[in-house]
Amino acid sequence: MGYVLATVIGYLIGCFSTADTVSRIKNVNIHKEGTGNPGASNVTFVLGWKAGILVGGMDILKGILASFLTTLITGNQAYGLFAGCGCILGHMFPFYLKFHGGKGFATLIGVLFGFDQKFCLLAVLFIFMIT
Repeated sequence: MGYVLATVIGYLIGCFSTADTVSRIKNVNIHKEGTGNPGASNVTFVLGWKAGILVGGMDILKGILASFLTTLITGNQAYGLFAGCGCILGHMFPFYLKFHGGKGFATLIGVLFGFDQKFCLLAVLFIFMIT
């Protein structure tokens, strides 16, 4: 039961769409501009790099919040991993946006960082090296 609860809590954290919120503040419908994807890369393309960094940073923070805090509160890394996976799913498939969310990359980085900081830094370095 704990794994299901951790996943649902992570999903609900992930459902908060920073891209959608920032674009609404700027009076832009991010779903109809650029690629139509409510994520940090499209926000950067449509609203500029400052808004893109804000959205990307908040998406990373969502992943850290879900995985690290769940692990810290429960003392069980498996719960943190389930919450992190739920957070990524919530970011990609938020129920209130008809399951049309971001790609989940920034949230994945946050989950990896919340779970294991050294592995996350190596993964990000590797990704930058191959792109």
